Amino acid sequence: MEIKYEDGFWILEDKKLGIISYGEDFGSAFCSYDEDLLYLWDEIGREEDNKLDGKAQKLKALLLKVRGRHK
Repeated sequence: MEIKYEDGFWILEDKKLGIISYGEDFGSAFCSYDEDLLYLWDEIGREEDNKLDGKAQKLKALLLKVRGRHK
């Protein structure tokens, strides 16, 4: 994840997961990132593979890999 502060905003960008979140303080930027990550998990990470296209299946595999590191 890339973290930067520009023009009064904290920006968190995770290029692998396709998430860009921002906020006026780091806490709100992180909460926004967390919400986006949870949305991806609910919509893709928990979906059956046969209902996902190839790109979504790759994203799901990455989500599962990230989740495995944080158990």
